[in-house]
Amino acid sequence: MFPDAFHHQAWFPVSALLKDVDVTIACAKLIYKKHGFHAWQGWLDNCQDRKTLYNATHCITRYYNVSTTDVSTSKTKR
Repeated sequence: MFPDAFHHQAWFPVSALLKDVDVTIACAKLIYKKHGFHAWQGWLDNCQDRKTLYNATHCITRYYNVSTTDVSTSKTKR
């Protein structure tokens, strides 16, 4: 399931994360399995002590120039 780089905790090119969403998801799952959300500083700073999560919809629409409907219904290109 994971490339060898994940098994050995080796560094790999960020371009691998950008080219294939499956690699990105596998990487995030591995990090979460080992460290939970504590691995992500953004979560520690903004979400850790909140009862509700931050709504990032405006980030999606602003930075990616798409509507949230486009994001939720889009299919990954392979």
